Amino acid sequence: MIAKSKARVIEIDDTKFRYKVSAKPVTNGVYDLNVTIQSEDHNGRKLLVKGIRQHDIDIRQPQSPDDHKYYPTIIRDDIDGFIREAIGLGWEYRTRGSDFRLETTNELFRLIPYWEERPEEWFKGRHFGERHQNADRNTERIIRRSP
Repeated sequence: MIAKSKARVIEIDDTKFRYKVSAKPVTNGVYDLNVTIQSEDHNGRKLLVKGIRQHDIDIRQPQSPDDHKYYPTIIRDDIDGFIREAIGLGWEYRTRGSDFRLETTNELFRLIPYWEERPEEWFKGRHFGERHQNADRNTERIIRRSP
């Protein structure tokens, strides 16, 4: 179970999910953002969202308006979308087992900046995924393709 400290809760379809966003340094001023999500009600398989990269604005200044995709702010609508997409792709959050991995990119944040509200259809049917079994980590991976 994800620890309660520094975790947040979101409710989707009468199920409470606990999530946590963490950053892992890659190089000076560049971080990989990792989102971990788990059903608080079921204590089942975790959803791992990988592939979002963030730049430190104090070290790397944006060079063009399109660069704001490298300074993402993950909001509740994004978490909601990750959960709904993963469930649609086969994440069984009620059962125990290997973690479910969802690969993504920063393109999500290029299309709509964090300060704009996400439309209702924001996460519905935009990405196509393939399921992979990673034998050494025993995790399912979904490779998301940008539209």
